Amino acid sequence: MLIVAALSGTAFATEDRNALLQIVSRCLDSTVTNYCQICRAPLEGSSCVPSPPCSRTTEVWNRTHDYVAIRDAKACGCPAEFVHGLAIPLAPLTCLDNSPGSKGIWQFAWQTALRRIDDPLDIGLIVNPPKWRSQDQLHVHILRLRSDARERLAGATTTLASLDSVWQRQPQTSQRSKPLMKTMGCSSYEAPTAATSSL
Repeated sequence: MLIVAALSGTAFATEDRNALLQIVSRCLDSTVTNYCQICRAPLEGSSCVPSPPCSRTTEVWNRTHDYVAIRDAKACGCPAEFVHGLAIPLAPLTCLDNSPGSKGIWQFAWQTALRRIDDPLDIGLIVNPPKWRSQDQLHVHILRLRSDARERLAGATTTLASLDSVWQRQPQTSQRSKPLMKTMGCSSYEAPTAATSSL
């Protein structure tokens, strides 16, 4: 598993910095009154629009009482081996720290990734530092790494004893002026990839 504290790009192409919070608060229960009017990205298979484009729907990968994992819109139209999802707290949470709502998100993201990616060495869990985020709601990107990702990140990673210690030690790369990683759509995908170094 690779955990990186920098990533550029957005989950849903939007100017609205609260799009992810709106999705987790308005789009996960299609039985609520006026669901189709209040939800910006209805659940895949809902009756809101006969055939909405993938990028305008929500596909739930995993859910607990505290978190949900959804497909990132970047994965729409991509081959099955291209994996890019988001683990998101269900409650509003903007900080990247050791707050109670963020404590279990890494383990949740890891368990979700294992359902989608067979080889744990191909898993990348990534969080945007505040100055590179387009969304205020905390979220962890779940990615299948490109075969050369580990080589490109050599010397820019931190080893952790467990997922519980992610917030205790921030990699020095969080002070970089350029993103360490960037996400890509599948048009530039070379199996198995979802992230590449921009250095």
